Amino acid sequence: MRTMIKSIITIIGIIFSCFVLSKESPKNPNVVTYGDWGLQCTKEAKLDICQAVQVLWLEQDKKKQRVLTLQLIPKDEEQKLLQLSFPLGVDLRPGIVIAVDDGSEQKFSYATCNNQSCFSLILMSEEQLSMFKKGNVLKIGFRTFGSDKTVVLEASLKGFTKANAEVKKS
Repeated sequence: MRTMIKSIITIIGIIFSCFVLSKESPKNPNVVTYGDWGLQCTKEAKLDICQAVQVLWLEQDKKKQRVLTLQLIPKDEEQKLLQLSFPLGVDLRPGIVIAVDDGSEQKFSYATCNNQSCFSLILMSEEQLSMFKKGNVLKIGFRTFGSDKTVVLEASLKGFTKANAEVKKS
């Protein structure tokens, strides 16, 4: 209950206070950086899996808190999933919307929540990957629980093309 209240307060803080939103790839020696995206490779069950990651942080009162994590994950050898991880306290009913630059919005649902995050999974089409590669900014819209206002975050697509080329499962 306390975690949920803290999450709701944090998200409300995003809407109603002055804040600085920073974009960064994870600070990890096993991460290769391409622009604003990080590429992290691991070995799982004899498979090499490489995923592209970007984390958006809220900086307030000298404290940083994760607001959104974007992970481009290989589904198989040909398809990729974009996993968006939101903090608790989002309104699941309206889902999320994404748009590249000033392009048209695409609506998606949340897939699930655990005790730390709520997730939306997007099976990336060739058209979507092409838009991400050509674009500069990915806009992600969602609502906090109890609010009718949409929060819009912006994730940089700088480095996405190079990171995407390295996302694999082999």
